[in-house]
Formats: sequence, structure tokens, C-alpha cells
Amino acid sequence: MAPKTPTIRVGEALNWINLQRSPMVTYTLVSEDGLWENQTIGYGKKFKYTFTTPGNYSYYCPGYGNPMRGTVTVTAT
Repeated sequence: MAPKTPTIRVGEALNWINLQRSPMVTYTLVSEDGLWENQTIGYGKKFKYTFTTPGNYSYYCPGYGNPMRGTVTVTAT
């Protein structure tokens, strides 16, 4: 996932896109803050979420070995 710590404004959306080279690879995206239900992102697919409240929101993708983690910072302006 890149970048792992994006900063966006309230009302903006963030896209998580599966750009793996294999159609066999899927990801599950989990919001640690419960903003969305767990999302399975298939090969070449994306999940889009619009943030409506300022704050720091953690997410992760459980996987093989170490899970990928990140934090979205949402600013008021």
C-alpha cells in the first residue's frame, strides 16, 4: 500500500487499488476504527471511501506473514 500514511481533507475520498501482478491475489482491507465493513479487493479492483470527520484512522490488510498497516490523516481544511 502506498502511501501508508496519506493526508487528505474532510470530504475527500481515498482509493485502495489491488495492483498485484497475479489475478490470484486478493486483499482484505480492515478499518481499525470500524468506518467500513471488511472489504475484499480483487485483482485490478478498488475500494473507495469518503472521509467525513477529521482525525487519524488506522487500517490494515491481514495477510501472509506481516500485515500491511497504515494510517489516514483527515484534516478539516
